[in-house]
Amino acid sequence: MEQVKLFAFNGILTTFFTLFWTALFYMVLPEGFLGHGTGIEKYLLATILSDLISVVFLTFKSKLWRYINFKDIDRELLQVMLQYSVPLIPAQLLWLITNSSDSFMTTHYLGSDYNGVLSAAYKIPNLVSTVYLMFGQAWNMSAITEDDSDDRDSFYENVFDFNQSLLYILVAGCLLIVQPVTNFWIGADFRDCVKYSPIIIYATIYSCFTTFMGSIYLASKQTKRSLFTSLVSGVINVGLNVILIPRIGLYGPPISTVAAYMTVFIIRAIDSRKLVPFRIDMKKMIVNNIVILVMMFICLFETDLMHHLPLYAIVTLLFLAVFILNRKAVESIFYKVLPARIASHFVSLSTAKLCAVIGGLAVFVLIDLLTRGIIVYALLLAGFVFAIYKNKNRLMYIFMVLMPLSLVFRHGMVWAAVAFLILAVAVIIKNRRATDVFIGIAALDLLLGAAAGLWFGVLAAAVQTLVCGFIFRRQIWDKLIEWAYKKR
Repeated sequence: MEQVKLFAFNGILTTFFTLFWTALFYMVLPEGFLGHGTGIEKYLLATILSDLISVVFLTFKSKLWRYINFKDIDRELLQVMLQYSVPLIPAQLLWLITNSSDSFMTTHYLGSDYNGVLSAAYKIPNLVSTVYLMFGQAWNMSAITEDDSDDRDSFYENVFDFNQSLLYILVAGCLLIVQPVTNFWIGADFRDCVKYSPIIIYATIYSCFTTFMGSIYLASKQTKRSLFTSLVSGVINVGLNVILIPRIGLYGPPISTVAAYMTVFIIRAIDSRKLVPFRIDMKKMIVNNIVILVMMFICLFETDLMHHLPLYAIVTLLFLAVFILNRKAVESIFYKVLPARIASHFVSLSTAKLCAVIGGLAVFVLIDLLTRGIIVYALLLAGFVFAIYKNKNRLMYIFMVLMPLSLVFRHGMVWAAVAFLILAVAVIIKNRRATDVFIGIAALDLLLGAAAGLWFGVLAAAVQTLVCGFIFRRQIWDKLIEWAYKKR
């Protein structure tokens, strides 16, 4: 029915009521209102009620009863639908086995403590899966609607090229941040998960590729093939877990997952292109996989990159290489997440200029490491003073960013935030503009977050946002009216 906005709103509504019922059952109502020892039942009841509200809402909002008629059942269509849908039921169960066997078998062979570490290792990879889920839902819809179009093959080729480029950038980005984010996000008892996260992050590439190829089976109504490949995945994953976990411990489940998803992707890539013969850029796939595998092995063999900055610099350069290799394919995203003016400037940069910028940053980092920051700090400060003297606003902002970045790796966030605040105050005194005042407030929030804790800084930023919203409410309202008028 193409009611995409209603579909999206229903997802938000269902999530809200899931949280509402869960909070009500666990935090408001008496503990024994369903009887003692009914913790799991409360969770299930919360899920059932939120889904029920979703069904009732969609039924009445879209008046679905107008599309249902029990008096005139098309038995031929019913048979086609059953042939289509029945193989998807065991296929979904097999994927459930593939995804959950790691947890059950880790607990069986190694114990629940190791299973906790494995669960923590999945937190960062799940970021990739969550971002891809938004793309995957839109792709499923497009695959079905475009299945009979004249330019179907070229459409699939372009979408897959975008798909793999997006995944390579996301995965390389996760490998870049996995260690610092784990140290910040994961509790001390589970930080060993950083040894296994890189392999699981790499596995998400083929997990998402497999989902993409599976959409071709759905669009072509060849769901029996989906069932067969799901069976292959389950057998490989469970079989390798039985072999590897007793021998190499917690490295077994991630390796089994990579092997299962990679095998299924290869089978589906060969088989599904018999249905839709679109081209896959193998050269691009091989080069990106090599670069990402090098990143993965560096993260595996050195689990404390923050104290080995030369290695971290190499990982950063490899991430930038992946970004450059795939930038052209995902240019449309820049216009979605950046202001149009900035996005157009960025897209218009040639690869040579972008490499020159990255090379300059690499030289900057190298000098910073070799001189322990002394020469770099002096050069940055001199450049900032020059920009202030010549009133070069763009240059001032560049040095305001570079100075804290240089400090953060060597002396920590507090010193970086202090430097940012001092430089922001200097800019405010020089220009006395509202924009610079907001930059100064942001610098103060960073300092509060670094010194007193992240959530203290977030709370300060939230309060300041409310105060600024109240003070500038008329200007904000005028801007909204102006924007709405232009859109109209």
